[in-house]
Amino acid sequence: MATPKDRGSKLDHGERQIRILMIPQSKDPVLARWAHRSVLDVERTPHKSSTQVETYGRAESPASNVGKRNSNSRMNSVTASRRLVLASPLAAESISIATESLIGNKPVILGLNSCEVFRNTIPPIRRMLGASGMFNSGTNLLTRLLKENCVIPERYAHYGPKASKEKYGIRWQVPWGKHTPAMFIHDYSAPLAANMTKEDALPVVTVRNPYDWMISMCSHTYTARWSMRERGHANICPHLVYANSTLTELWPVGLTVKLANQTVHFESLAHLWNEWYLQYERDADFPFIMVRFEDLVFRQYVTTKTICTCAGGDTKEKDEFKYIVNSAKQGPGHGAKDEKTDMVTAWIKYGKPKKAKSGYNDLDWEASLKYVSKELMNKLGYQYPPSA
Repeated sequence: MATPKDRGSKLDHGERQIRILMIPQSKDPVLARWAHRSVLDVERTPHKSSTQVETYGRAESPASNVGKRNSNSRMNSVTASRRLVLASPLAAESISIATESLIGNKPVILGLNSCEVFRNTIPPIRRMLGASGMFNSGTNLLTRLLKENCVIPERYAHYGPKASKEKYGIRWQVPWGKHTPAMFIHDYSAPLAANMTKEDALPVVTVRNPYDWMISMCSHTYTARWSMRERGHANICPHLVYANSTLTELWPVGLTVKLANQTVHFESLAHLWNEWYLQYERDADFPFIMVRFEDLVFRQYVTTKTICTCAGGDTKEKDEFKYIVNSAKQGPGHGAKDEKTDMVTAWIKYGKPKKAKSGYNDLDWEASLKYVSKELMNKLGYQYPPSA
């Protein structure tokens, strides 16, 4: 595969310009525009071939994977539009020009002020990192990034080079369960975690733009239950309010969700997003950090390094960092294979402009403006979709 230098990339004021290439046959108008656009790699990331991009579901060592990653099977399995990004795998961090208007020009991570508290309180040999977040918020992607690239050095020294990633302090979820609301932290333990000291785990809370998140919840609801049908119309998404609502009087569509073996009621899907995350941001009296799904997609290296450093961990150097490409969600509990979004698809999807009103009907749009927490939107640096 040709490097950016081979294809005419250039340096401008010390920053690398990487030209994103695509297969000429692509008919996607957005990709067609990208074919002639140079995007700025603001982190001055050296080019990597597909041999250095990690995929989900593999446990082999880097050396044992070289031949597999160089095979033609990967490229044969990628559509023309997705080859656009694989031509320069680190384009996820380079498409910032297309995404800065939506998520800003750098990662947003809440709770970094609690990192020092965690490190000063918990001895290194006991420290753990664990994912926490609502369904469809990137918990699996976070876990894969940390397991491939982060280690608590004192735990590694203690357990040796052949131990599991969890022995090195990287758990796939917090001891109280990754989808469990913060209010249940002292009352519920995940299976196999009953004897763990919960304070030893630093929650890394994943959050996603609520407008995108609500659409994803319509596709895969997990344990959430609410009506998406009304007056003969099905698949109303996100169906925050009933059709007899008016702009001055909204009637929310109630929702129940099973969390921590309890059925919890919420006023609407938007209220579920608000309350779940506010229980951390507003109410938590213990260390945690909150990271955006969008930063895990577009800024994998710098976001992972910040998270790992927070707990006193070491991150792989940039030229050894394993970027995650394939879908994080494994197993039947996450839906059919064709319903899972891999990272290349996500790069393309989130690089496109937002739909007007996020594709919601007028009543749901007005309800979202009233219901979605403005406090969280502002703190997380999220922009509202265009109104027209």
